[in-house]
Amino acid sequence: MTYATSDYDMTLLELERISAMELYEQCLSEKTTSHLEAFIEHQLAQELVNLPLLYDLSNDLQQRLLALKQYQFDVRKRVVHALSSIYETDITHLTPANDLNSYHLVKPQDVVQSVRLQTHCDISEQESEILQNMVQSSTTICSQLFQDIKLTTRLVTILDDWLMAYSLTTIRQHKHWMGDDITPDLIQ
Repeated sequence: MTYATSDYDMTLLELERISAMELYEQCLSEKTTSHLEAFIEHQLAQELVNLPLLYDLSNDLQQRLLALKQYQFDVRKRVVHALSSIYETDITHLTPANDLNSYHLVKPQDVVQSVRLQTHCDISEQESEILQNMVQSSTTICSQLFQDIKLTTRLVTILDDWLMAYSLTTIRQHKHWMGDDITPDLIQ
């Protein structure tokens, strides 16, 4: 197996990496993993598998996954902070930080009701509508983020499974060619 060493190889590697990330963006917009899966399968079918590309792609996807989760956390945090600073209320019982995957399911009217109960004051219809719109906007964003996180997690898992399988196959082949017995401890 050869690794990219020349400037030309690095440029080609970067171009393929960019192409893979464009396919990832297409997967997000079409809500399917098929485009990047086909790219990965094509790469693995090559006589000389470009492992640096696949490992870089895995790292890129994991970084994107972290960024998506951070953005999801930040969206929730902004709403919690806004309600805390404006109304001196705590809505974390409705939107716990340790359950971000459910934030997009929060009902805006429940948040408004919680604010009313905690402040013991009547909120005008206009103010109630503004609050509901703010919460609805954030839950809509988080709903999209939730879908993107699920899809990205699936792609990371697919790629990492393929890389693990390829690595194990390579180890077994190497051990076979070298005449060594493979021990169960090595492959577990």
